[in-house]
Amino acid sequence: MDKEHLIKTILNKYLRGTATPEEVRQVELWYDSFPEDESLLQDADQKEAFRKALVFRIISKTTRRRYRWPSVAAAAVLLIAAGLGLYQFTAKAPAALKAELVNVPFGTHRSIKLSDGSVVHLNAGSQLTIGAGYGKKERKITLSGEAFFDIVKDPEHPFLIQSGGITTTVLGTSFNIKAYPEQKDWQINVASGAVKVMREREVLAAVLTADKALRYDTATRSLAITTMQASEVAQWRNNILYFNNSSLEEMARELERQYNIPISVQGKQEGHYKISFNKQPLPEVLNILVDLTGITYTTEDGKIIIHAQKPN
Repeated sequence: MDKEHLIKTILNKYLRGTATPEEVRQVELWYDSFPEDESLLQDADQKEAFRKALVFRIISKTTRRRYRWPSVAAAAVLLIAAGLGLYQFTAKAPAALKAELVNVPFGTHRSIKLSDGSVVHLNAGSQLTIGAGYGKKERKITLSGEAFFDIVKDPEHPFLIQSGGITTTVLGTSFNIKAYPEQKDWQINVASGAVKVMREREVLAAVLTADKALRYDTATRSLAITTMQASEVAQWRNNILYFNNSSLEEMARELERQYNIPISVQGKQEGHYKISFNKQPLPEVLNILVDLTGITYTTEDGKIIIHAQKPN
């Protein structure tokens, strides 16, 4: 399909209301890229009519037909001259304007390289969304789960990570974020460089440097910054399960993600534990926890049930 035909097809579909959501978005983004002044138009209906009139005029131009549109002719000429920009917009930058979703199933890890050379290592059960237009003005992504970031420095394009209500801003550094939806407290551990952490408009840490860890309790909104050696950050990348001041429930959730098997905890236990495993077979890990915490566990229908207190 030649470029004029492509333009006409997309714009006709836009006018008829049959364009796909992606095509509608492309037309509207392309239209909004022009600095025309709509301030003289009083309401949304007038603006929409004006927009469709301009689009229709562009179609007529591409088919060499003549229409009289005196009220919009001057502005239309400017847009007609730039009309081929839509073709360039759709032909050259569709990938940059489309968000990309990366899912990592339980029991697996995945590493991806972004277009700027930055690398993201994703832990089991995580989801990463690379924003539309990544790298054009800023480098914005959304994380649900846990990931270690090794970010290429680019002061003109800040790197932003959105995790729920928490925003982490970096210019070039390496760090780990753990923010699974079911987590009570979210964690950010810096291995090198520095990051800025905000929750909405509240600054949680203006500068969080290497060997520092931030834990934010989403329920109480309490904050704690502690020391954590860079060598301890994101050891999951080396198949080492590292628990630091973790509750029994938190360890169960991590084992569930890493071994891809449903694990539930019955009963309550208030203790917090610091221990690491070399991701040996799950029964070996559970038997160590039996000795460490006094729990018992049973297996039913492919599921593991951890009993925080020994059954009577």
